[in-house]
Amino acid sequence: MENGPPLAREFTILAKENVLLRGCVVKNTDFVEGIVLYAGKDTKAMLNNSGPRYKRSSLEKMTNIDILWSVCTLLALCILGAVLSGVWLRTFSNPYQVPFLVYVDVNSTYHNNNDTQYKYNPAFESWFSFWSYIIVLQVCFFR
Repeated sequence: MENGPPLAREFTILAKENVLLRGCVVKNTDFVEGIVLYAGKDTKAMLNNSGPRYKRSSLEKMTNIDILWSVCTLLALCILGAVLSGVWLRTFSNPYQVPFLVYVDVNSTYHNNNDTQYKYNPAFESWFSFWSYIIVLQVCFFR
């Protein structure tokens, strides 16, 4: 403090200026009156607190595992369906005669013959098949 140590019977406010940290040595003093402060990681409260405890029932744990398996199975089936759809579409010599394939006719008024935006692409059709399978198969898996 600015005026020196407090006199006898004088009250002093506990502040950071008159706090001694652990490991400090006080020299040239006859006696010391003080309070013991516990702060930081060495306190009993901090040593006993190992973080929040998540209590989950065995049913909830099994449900989480079943949901993960369902999602993995759904993704595997959709990827398999999309790949096989692309392989099947590549077997046609004339792609505009594929059954159940919606396409824009080459001679339509939507585009001219030089426009590549509406050309047949099996990879693009497989991408659409993947998302179609996601929509259709998730109804089967997640009822």
